[in-house]
Amino acid sequence: MGGPFLLVGALACGAVGDVCLSRNGDGSFLAGLGAFLLGHLMYAALFLNIGLGVEALTAEIWRILAALALVLTGVVVFRVSAPNLGTLKNPFALYVCVSVVVGVCALLLPTTWPLIVALIGSLLFISSDVILAFELFVLKPNSPARAITSRGLWFLYWGGQMFIAVAVLKAGDVSLLA
Repeated sequence: MGGPFLLVGALACGAVGDVCLSRNGDGSFLAGLGAFLLGHLMYAALFLNIGLGVEALTAEIWRILAALALVLTGVVVFRVSAPNLGTLKNPFALYVCVSVVVGVCALLLPTTWPLIVALIGSLLFISSDVILAFELFVLKPNSPARAITSRGLWFLYWGGQMFIAVAVLKAGDVSLLA
């Protein structure tokens, strides 16, 4: 569909990460985390390239407040998950930081059609990461909450990526990234 390299790469990394997380063990988890990390970095670069510039972050109070909310969410997710991370603590901390960066970069997108949809998609995508962290490191295996979180996770994850992809493709003028 003529999508930019960074979009295609981010989506491909998500698919590789999904395959890795479908396997058991810390090695598979770390490989999945690495794939998702690379995909997140590609999304951040994409948003930086098609966004309004870093100065947009301070131009409107809602963007500053949203960025602060993302940072606070990252801190809370890490703190709540930390007791159960073991040797995964440092890689997980890096992943949380990069997820926050992706969200902040998405806040640089215009709030006009169609890129507002990419901003919404990135927030859905980050929400899926939060739910996944709680499923993996906070909820007990037999927790009744998992019946809700597992469904919500997939809706947010795939829906978020779909919103990002459709919005970027619809925006069209991203040939500088192709």
